[in-house]
Parts: sequence; C-alpha cells; structure tokens
Amino acid sequence: MMYLSDYSAARDAVVCVVTAGETQQYNQDDEDVLRKNFEIFKSLIPNVCKFAPNSILVIVSSPVDILSYVAMKLSGFPPNRVIGLGTFLDTCRFQCFIADKLGVSANSVQALIIGENGSTSVPVWSAVTVMGVKLKDINKEIGTKYDPEGWNELHNKVVNTNGDLIKNKGYCNWSAGLCVAEIVDAIVRNTCMCMTVSTFIKGCKHGLEKDIFMSLPCVVGRNGIHSYIRHIYTEQEQELTTKSCQSIYESQKSILDQLN
Repeated sequence: MMYLSDYSAARDAVVCVVTAGETQQYNQDDEDVLRKNFEIFKSLIPNVCKFAPNSILVIVSSPVDILSYVAMKLSGFPPNRVIGLGTFLDTCRFQCFIADKLGVSANSVQALIIGENGSTSVPVWSAVTVMGVKLKDINKEIGTKYDPEGWNELHNKVVNTNGDLIKNKGYCNWSAGLCVAEIVDAIVRNTCMCMTVSTFIKGCKHGLEKDIFMSLPCVVGRNGIHSYIRHIYTEQEQELTTKSCQSIYESQKSILDQLN
C-alpha cells in the first residue's frame, strides 16, 4: 500500500483505501464531521474512480457507514466493490476482551459486533463461542441486564476504547491500519476471509426498509464482498439491530437529496 496525493498514481489500482477527511475529535458532533467529509468525497471519489474504474473501494473515513453509501453512489460501483471498515475493529477488540476475561487466546474466540460503528453497535452474544462452545449455553442471560457475570461491560469497553484513544491521542491509527491491511489482503489474495465490515443492504431487512450500509459478517475476496453470512439473532439482538439501522438512516437522510 502507498499514500497518494496525485490521483493519476492510482491508475488501474486493484484496491483504493480511502482515509481522507476530517478525523472526529473528542465530543465533536457526528453531523459536523459528516458534512465536512461529504464535501471532500464529492470531489475525491469521482477522481479516484476516473483512474481506477475497476478497483474495490475500502472506506475508512468517518462516519464510515454513511460515507460508504456516499462512495457507492458517487462512484456508480456495484455494491460488492465498496467496503466500509465498519465494526471490524470493534469485533477484534471484542474478541480480545472476551479472551482476557476467560484467560484464553483470542484465536480461540469467535465473536462479532454488527450494525453501526460506535455506540449503537450490537454485540451478538448468541454467536460467541470458544472452541465451539456457545457461552450462551452456559450463561443464558449473557450480555443482558440480568447477567450475573456482567459480560455486557465488555461491549461498553469496546465502545469507550475508541473515544478514549481520540481523547488522549487525537486519533486511532495502528489498530485501524491493521484491520484495513486484513481487508486488502483478503481482496488481493482472494482468501474469502469472514469479517464484520460495512456492506450495502438493499431495503434493509433488519426492521427498516431503507437502503443503507451496515456491518454484517461478510465473506471478502477478489471481487470485494462475495456474500454475507446469515445468523439467527435473538429477539433482543434484532431489536438493537433495528435501532442501529435507524440511527444510520437518520444521519444518512441529511445528505440524500444531494446524492439523487
């Protein structure tokens, strides 16, 4: 990967990673960041696509779900060729925190966070396994307000980690960079790796019949998003996912008239 300041240097690129835009500051309003970064995308995306018309766009800029939708609209690319970083980093942190609590390697834990990146993200406790053992089979109330073991504190920790980094450091670079490298590797080497990234959902079936980008467990390979993995969610997880989708669309509405 290489940093480019001249669009022509991206000619015929297989993957274009878009990180341009204002970095969200601590306590900064989401709409303010969206408005500024949307203006940047209006000129940036068409220029990138001019020189790399067959590329796959990987969007890292914030707010990632909405800007992934913007990138798809401005580029005219098919949905599979626009991927947002989404909750991939959140999922990695979630797995690590679960592993720490259990005293096992993170490689032994499978877990995922879906929905919108940030405070409305959804931890899928029903899918958390350690070497094939579902934690929900051991603790029926895991992740709920009735959980005697307080597992949901791990999701709060995931959500707060990014804010703490921005507050103390001003940005989040290394962890996000490592996740982006995983996505690019999956595309270039066609590994068909499964990861929770932001993908286009036509007429979102999670309680909101609108077109949005949101994070789901996806299979990523040479053509971008090959497919996404269907999971049977609990009633609580579905309710939280619906709220997450609504949050994405409410923010997205503010720029829709400028995309049509």
